[in-house]
Amino acid sequence: RSKVAEAEGSLKEGAEKAVKYVEHLAGYTIWGFEDVNTDDLLQPMHLSVVDLAGMEQYVAQYAVQKTLAEIWRRATTGKLPHPVFVVLEEAHNFVPANNRGQAGECARWINRVASEGRKFKVFLVVITQRPGKIDPDTLSQCGSQVIMKLTNPTDQEAVRRASESLSESLFGDLPGLNTGEAIVVGQLTRVP
Repeated sequence: RSKVAEAEGSLKEGAEKAVKYVEHLAGYTIWGFEDVNTDDLLQPMHLSVVDLAGMEQYVAQYAVQKTLAEIWRRATTGKLPHPVFVVLEEAHNFVPANNRGQAGECARWINRVASEGRKFKVFLVVITQRPGKIDPDTLSQCGSQVIMKLTNPTDQEAVRRASESLSESLFGDLPGLNTGEAIVVGQLTRVP
């Protein structure tokens, strides 16, 4: 086959995959005849919760990606009149350490907000029980950390790399923390 024919075949295959993906997404009951009104989500002095529990992971990732992209668009064009805090629960599902596969585009948006969002009044709160499974770039952008009991060596090492102000003595305390106890480091507090 010629290179042109191969390129055409590749384009056709890619288009067919894209159509299947959109058809698959359209089958989920989260879609209606209207988009979620972003103005409703971003009302000042309000808390909006988007519950993604029970959804296929790639659908949840798409919802996070789409929401962050819209918030970013508004923030970077001056159409975000007040600060917005985005809280990602179970963040390792949206910005995994390997950053491959379906989470790729979602993870890119999260990392963009984590690294540049503050200058546009968009703040990211990352919550996980498995910091070792989160992209190190995202963790390194967390200006403050509230660290609860960690016994897994991979998770401990991820926290150690991401936190500049966690001393060795405090690091050694992580496995022995009781329920409800945490070590707070970073801009939230003057002293850990």
